Amino acid sequence: MENTTTITRTQKAVMMTHREIAAYFRVSTRTVSNWARMGLPRLYIGNVQTCRRGARARYDLAKVGEWLKNRNTSEERSNI
Repeated sequence: MENTTTITRTQKAVMMTHREIAAYFRVSTRTVSNWARMGLPRLYIGNVQTCRRGARARYDLAKVGEWLKNRNTSEERSNI
């Protein structure tokens, strides 16, 4: 018997602001800033598409969760 996976509809990305991510994961906005410096996936919207003044970062909730999960497992392995 074959294992097949069928995707019937696509999931919409849940885009959140810096503060919303902090509230969702129950951390401070400073922690989210630290995560961003460490490589937290984000997308810039507005007239400026890079990390500069005037750019507004948005975070995809699924990608952030995956990044945190991978980050935690890699840290655990490096401590062994």
